[in-house]
Amino acid sequence: QGNQGFIDGMLSLLLGKTSPVLLADRVAAVQAPGGCGALRILSELLARCNDNAKVWVSDPTWANHIPLIGS
Repeated sequence: QGNQGFIDGMLSLLLGKTSPVLLADRVAAVQAPGGCGALRILSELLARCNDNAKVWVSDPTWANHIPLIGS
């Protein structure tokens, strides 16, 4: 899952310390090893949840994004 203190700090920074979803404990987050690692983890999660999931990728995107998501 990662360093919980870092994750909590990032959620507060991104959503605000008084965010209703944070205060209601309705947010989950994990720490990933960089952007590519995050894409890979998300892709694996999507594949496990829905074999027919469709992912839309921006154009332009980084050259490694599509292979990461597709594998």
